[in-house]
Amino acid sequence: MNDELKKRIELEKLLSSYVGEDRVIKSHEKDEEIKNLPAVPSLNLGIPGINAILDGVQGGELVVVSGETGEGKSLLCQTITVNLEKQGIGCVWFPYELGDRQFLARFKDSLPLFYLPRKLSNNGIDWVENRIKEAKIKYDCKVVFIDHIGFLSDVERKKDGKRFELESLIRKIKRIAVDEDMTVFVMWHNRKPPEWSKNHEADSSDLKESSAI
Repeated sequence: MNDELKKRIELEKLLSSYVGEDRVIKSHEKDEEIKNLPAVPSLNLGIPGINAILDGVQGGELVVVSGETGEGKSLLCQTITVNLEKQGIGCVWFPYELGDRQFLARFKDSLPLFYLPRKLSNNGIDWVENRIKEAKIKYDCKVVFIDHIGFLSDVERKKDGKRFELESLIRKIKRIAVDEDMTVFVMWHNRKPPEWSKNHEADSSDLKESSAI
């Protein structure tokens, strides 16, 4: 018996009796496990129409807020922040697109309590992930806003081009949302609508690099 075959037999013996938390289990067992967990309420974003369209928003979800420049992506998310703060739900912001002064001034005289890095000293996804974890541990934040995803960088995929980098960023942000059980809103731009269409209704194909997202 060669070494490779011995290793395979040993591995099969180990796996046959494996009882770790990540072991493979029956779907019925997982279903029963989930039923015994406390119910997870959906977030009330304070805007009935959006609540209905999204069919509720929960931890682990990634929501892309898109539109052309100046159409109110940031304003919408700031309004949601105000509504969540009234419910005692902590939010953490990464306002890359605006300077701190300009960003905070947009709330006018009704600045809600939320959280943000004192300085956006880094745009790497690993740094962002650590700040998200910090906000969760220190302030029990449950919602993240990133404005916008085009400012982030993934050094692992940067060399492959913007499309592949964006694709990698989206996957990693989704993983962060799931791992930390937080809802993540990311802002992103749409392509300009066709010039021949005055009443063009945007859909997911209008997102820049839509296949990556």
